[in-house]
Amino acid sequence: MKVNIKGTELELFYSMRIYLIYEQITGKTLTLEEGSYSVSVNLFYSAILASMQHNHLDLDFQYDEYLDWLDEQGIDLIKDFINWFLKIMNVNTSLMDKEIEESDIKNASTERPKN
Repeated sequence: MKVNIKGTELELFYSMRIYLIYEQITGKTLTLEEGSYSVSVNLFYSAILASMQHNHLDLDFQYDEYLDWLDEQGIDLIKDFINWFLKIMNVNTSLMDKEIEESDIKNASTERPKN
């Protein structure tokens, strides 16, 4: 999912940073069971900040500025983000649930991918 912030196109990147930033902002662990709008808004902001960190961007995007930006974007953007986030989570959960055969582990490369 891509968003445009301050004239910069930012592709959202799913990582544990999202969860860490969410906890720093809210002081709570993320639970999607609540389904509240504030959880969605704070989660989206966390994803934006995490993606900026991942891409080494410093857009100085403060929370109040984010809320103003979000008002301009419309409510559908939050819905799009939640759909993107849940889709990514479902893919990751499916991968975790998949059984890994012993031969797959033995044949796995131990080198980190090069960027």
